[in-house]
Amino acid sequence: MSLKDIRPRLRTRDRARSGWLASVVVLVALVAPVGCGGPEPVPPLRVGLVVFPGFEPIFLARSMGLFSDEDIQLVDQGAAADALRAFRNGTVDVVGFTTDFAIEAMTTHPTTRIIYTPDVSLGVDAVVAGPGIATVADLRGKRVGLEASTLGLFMLSRALDHAGLEWDDVEQVSIDIPDQVAAVAAGRVDAVVTYDPSLTQLLNMGQHVVYSSAEIPGEVVDVLIVREELFATHSRQLQLLVDSWSAGIEEMRRRPLESARIVVPREHVSPEEFLQALEGLQLLTPDEIRRMFVPAGSTSPLMETLERVMAVMLDRGILDEAVDVSVLVDDRFVVPR
Repeated sequence: MSLKDIRPRLRTRDRARSGWLASVVVLVALVAPVGCGGPEPVPPLRVGLVVFPGFEPIFLARSMGLFSDEDIQLVDQGAAADALRAFRNGTVDVVGFTTDFAIEAMTTHPTTRIIYTPDVSLGVDAVVAGPGIATVADLRGKRVGLEASTLGLFMLSRALDHAGLEWDDVEQVSIDIPDQVAAVAAGRVDAVVTYDPSLTQLLNMGQHVVYSSAEIPGEVVDVLIVREELFATHSRQLQLLVDSWSAGIEEMRRRPLESARIVVPREHVSPEEFLQALEGLQLLTPDEIRRMFVPAGSTSPLMETLERVMAVMLDRGILDEAVDVSVLVDDRFVVPR
């Protein structure tokens, strides 16, 4: 067969192939809108956290590979005021802090909801002072450093109540937690309201505790807050966050020293100091967390804490007016349906 005989067949085959390809292109054009018309990818859940021992389980969970940055991004916050600002501005979706913080957030964002309680403070939040100040009563006329947050004000308020002092009996000096060690070393203040890891660093400098959250059990509870609108868009990531955090707590209980070695670079303390700091916290199990949310009688333990904390905040003028804490708690991610 000559080349002249082959060419007609090649042209016929090319025309057939072109017709087939055209049909495929048309079919893809018809099908593509259906196949690609699903929901847009959900952006990662951004979680704002200050440096604090009770928040390390979620960083441990990340090191365990329990979630990726595509689902959850952990965003370091320098101080509590930074975290509140980020939450209000929407640059983070979730914030970890205490119940008083959640109450304050609700004054500007009524859809704020508490979805998780990783721990209860049993001494890790404290008022510390140097030589010459043996009790809270000795703070009269002294300079007390505290961060610009409701927690600092709340802890100072409870300490002053304990000693029968008023706000005006002490001079309040605004100092963020990361700057407190330097402020004490420079003699700018006589005492500070603080929490770990700064607490451990201050104790290593010769400071001592004059009042702590151990004296008000159940009042300083760490929580995760989120705006309710995210339930519709990030429900899966929120559940992943809660489950991963609890898994991190379990791993920390099971392998404490190994876990401490992984997380202490953020805390700037030794593994042994980190474990000692954890003694001032009750890391909650999933069952204990559920019991915080579930009513025992007329109300839940978490609701009782919120009402008690809000009463103190109102009495001391930390909060201008009451908020409806009955809608603040949402148990959908911790109580099985």
